[in-house]
Amino acid sequence: GKWICGQNLGQMANASQTHETAKAGTKTEEESELERLQMAIQQLQQVKAHLQKDKYANLTVDILSTLVDDLCTDVCVDVHRSLKMGLICIPSSKNEYSTRIVDVPGYDIHGLVPE
Repeated sequence: GKWICGQNLGQMANASQTHETAKAGTKTEEESELERLQMAIQQLQQVKAHLQKDKYANLTVDILSTLVDDLCTDVCVDVHRSLKMGLICIPSSKNEYSTRIVDVPGYDIHGLVPE
């Protein structure tokens, strides 16, 4: 039969949500999130396995990946060149707090408590 990614993934997601809802009263939020992420990884692995079998899909992904990489590189090079030539300027921050470094035990350099 023909593989329709959206429908199959949607069916899997609905089954996962129904399964999670039935058990929701006994799980912590972290356990539910972990299970949801594991299910998403499993679904992605199934889609990846299917796409690897399809030579046209595999070729399309390769071509699109190359195009995106080339576009990102071109944008970065153009911005860098414009900055070096003085065609664009990044305004400096007037806010002294945005550039300060915190040196206090128990805090990172931005003044946040590390997790």
